Amino acid sequence: MTELNIIIDNLYIYVLVFVRFAVLIGFNPVITRKGVPAMARTGIVFFATVLLAPLVPVPGQMDTADLALGIAAEIIVGLFLGYIFNIFFYMLAYVGDILDMQFGLSMAKVMDPGTGVQSAFTGNLINLVYMAYFFVTNSHLVLIKLVIDSYDLIPAGAANINVQAAAGFGIDIFVSVFSLAVRLAFPFVATEFVLEMGMGILMKLIPQIHVFVINMQFKILLAITMLFVLAAPITTFIENYIIVMFDNLEEALNVLVS
Repeated sequence: MTELNIIIDNLYIYVLVFVRFAVLIGFNPVITRKGVPAMARTGIVFFATVLLAPLVPVPGQMDTADLALGIAAEIIVGLFLGYIFNIFFYMLAYVGDILDMQFGLSMAKVMDPGTGVQSAFTGNLINLVYMAYFFVTNSHLVLIKLVIDSYDLIPAGAANINVQAAAGFGIDIFVSVFSLAVRLAFPFVATEFVLEMGMGILMKLIPQIHVFVINMQFKILLAITMLFVLAAPITTFIENYIIVMFDNLEEALNVLVS
């Protein structure tokens, strides 16, 4: 009977580890793109569970009710980490929407084959740079290590999750990421504002000029020029952006158990 209980407890550990990984991977916009087969995502979760579960300490005797509470806690942890990851990812797409609107490209949306929705050209470009940096810098391995280290703070099946503190942190992280997005978009918005002022002055000085026609051409030319000029600062920003994201993910784990 004792051996049977040990086997059941070990099985519970595998279930709890699988749930945390599955929820986090399922809400990861980089790995859940349509280009990544569902079988590959399932395989990542399965092999990660097989490798990690033996290293996770057994929480003790668990009945069906404890298992249900543990699964709920694992879902909350995975959802919260996935929520933060999604904020950082989709905020860049939001910046792209703002830039395309400023430079007259809001109607030129392209179909993103990874998500199946229409996205702004600039936002799609910035997200591609973000994903390239994510894999080139081995951030996907850092993410897996973060999940492994999370069991030191939040053991498998732990039901003492501070939901109220997590909700407050979720709002704070949205505000801070939004401020980062504003910093990224500010040079483009400021340049477009100067262009609009110049077009207004030109219209007053030479009323015969069709300002609307040349304004659209200047906007597109300025957008391309700004992207080339600020290519290096943008990539540096995204590199630091990813570092900030992982810092906030680590802080989120501390908030959940605060």
